[in-house]
Amino acid sequence: MTRRLPSPRHRRWSLAAAPLAVAVSLALLAASCGPAPTNRFTYGGLPGQPFSVTESQGEVVGGRLFSFGGFDSQKPCCTPTDRAYRYTPGGGWTQLRNMPNKGVTHAGMTTDGTNIFYAGGYIANAAWTGQIFGTKAVWRYNVAADTYTSLPGLPLERAGGQLEYLNGWLHFFGGTNRQRTEDVVDHWALQLSNTAAGWQRRAPITDGRHHMGSAVLGGKIYAIGGQHQHDEHLMTQGTVEAYDPAADRWTPRASIPRPRGHISSSTFVLSGRIVVAGGEITHGTRIADVNAYDPGSNSWVSLTPLPQTKASGVAGPFEGGFLYSGGGWKGGWRAHPA
Repeated sequence: MTRRLPSPRHRRWSLAAAPLAVAVSLALLAASCGPAPTNRFTYGGLPGQPFSVTESQGEVVGGRLFSFGGFDSQKPCCTPTDRAYRYTPGGGWTQLRNMPNKGVTHAGMTTDGTNIFYAGGYIANAAWTGQIFGTKAVWRYNVAADTYTSLPGLPLERAGGQLEYLNGWLHFFGGTNRQRTEDVVDHWALQLSNTAAGWQRRAPITDGRHHMGSAVLGGKIYAIGGQHQHDEHLMTQGTVEAYDPAADRWTPRASIPRPRGHISSSTFVLSGRIVVAGGEITHGTRIADVNAYDPGSNSWVSLTPLPQTKASGVAGPFEGGFLYSGGGWKGGWRAHPA
């Protein structure tokens, strides 16, 4: 927000009144920009989901936390589930319509504030006893109607990539191929007002990786962390890069303090910063770190860590704090500003 002040020759107040006028202007500016960010939180528990889940995907829409798919804790590893839930603070969990095609894990997910979109991911095999490491499928979930609609598929089968909505376009970037032999750099965009045109190629990310986090802030898309390779061979990355759609260019930004992956749905915008909650630093080694990135200063700060080490959970902003659920258990937390 920019407030234009009159030139010196047109000022009508006295020097004695100037400090008061400045104070009022600053107060109005602060009020219009929302709550100031905090680095300190206290955590309270959330009611548990009906089933524990990991590698699910989710978003916060309308002050409610949505969680889709993930690995089915009621079946042998590693089988996607089609279960989907909505958490309403003060109202608990509500089961939603089941996802199409037996569900998905490792999909990119985003929201335009009305709908939730997801693309790619690991899908269930025909017997629903295991997984297939990639799909072209793209879906739109209508929050109000609780329905799913198919959108044009990705140009290639992908999983572990990120999906973001910006200015009427969906952007899918990174991930792995179906054989899990490549950490891809591909970046495609779909205009939602002209889906018949299909996905269009955009500038590739500079560090091909998957299991990363992403967010949109200040008209740019940020790709954060992630990993190369898989399982016991994985190597976590600290890479952060920002995409400017006007220039069609990714620019390196300050690396996250501890390289990590498995943060796909636990990276979100809160009070003008990008927050990353939890993650994995080596195969099976989870962390409780919570960090915030400030694009203005291109710097990271540490926030109050999670009560336990967690990775692959679903998180999002809520009333100056955030909600966190999943990550291999039924439970979750609500983070309150301290």
